Amino acid sequence: MKRKRIMLLVELLILICLCLQYNFFIAFIFVLLHEISHGVMAVIFGMNIKKLLIHPLGFFIEIEDMDELTEEKQIIVYLAGPLTNLLIAIIIYICSGYYFSNMSVINLVLCFFNLLPAYPLDGGKMFSIILSKRLTYRLASKVIIYLGIIISIGFFGLFIYDIVKLHKLNITLVLVSALMLYSALKEKKRIMYILMGDLVRKKSRFVKNSYIENSSISVYYKLGLVNILTLVDKNKFNCFYVLDEDMKMVGIINEDELMEALKRYGNITLEEYFSDIKE
Repeated sequence: MKRKRIMLLVELLILICLCLQYNFFIAFIFVLLHEISHGVMAVIFGMNIKKLLIHPLGFFIEIEDMDELTEEKQIIVYLAGPLTNLLIAIIIYICSGYYFSNMSVINLVLCFFNLLPAYPLDGGKMFSIILSKRLTYRLASKVIIYLGIIISIGFFGLFIYDIVKLHKLNITLVLVSALMLYSALKEKKRIMYILMGDLVRKKSRFVKNSYIENSSISVYYKLGLVNILTLVDKNKFNCFYVLDEDMKMVGIINEDELMEALKRYGNITLEEYFSDIKE
């Protein structure tokens, strides 16, 4: 919920930054349409809207059990918001005699800003899903987090540029930079909790679909259990072959056994774990 508020606040701040001369109420409406489009697409895919909240900062929609959707459908839901703003911009552009009106610019800003590959924007979520197909979820999240930090630095650079070149003090750029940096660092702390939550939700997806793909990987026996947890593929059932320095197999641990071991022993090494269960 907090991440949604941060995302919405960043959207509104960037609109203030780039569209101060426009009607802010109209921009507010387009933020609402952006959020509603996410909800409509989720409902089409069979999801439920948990909450539609309206407050002084704007609107946001909370979709229930979003992780129940396939990765492709999740991307479509996230993409629905930016595409809605792009479609509105094109329609206004055509209807206004091929003149980019203020409303077109507002929607283009919303569209392309939300496609930035940074948390908690739609682009960050989509890029994370795409990267997770080739990388572990933890590594994919790290890439998005660092991109968010770089983009945050970019907004701060624009603030400096405005001061030096344009002799303007644009506080909004600093706020946007700070909020994006905060979101990136917050996500970094949440990665482990997200991974553990994904393991729980995976069970319900397995029961619902009656099957799940497997993933196997060989790991060094000196690694801690938490290190192994970061290698878990959230969309597959994971099996880890534990090898020593001579690449001889010490044992096999599945993700369900990994979770039980973490609860019972904490962050011990795989070597200690297999020594204990042999006793």
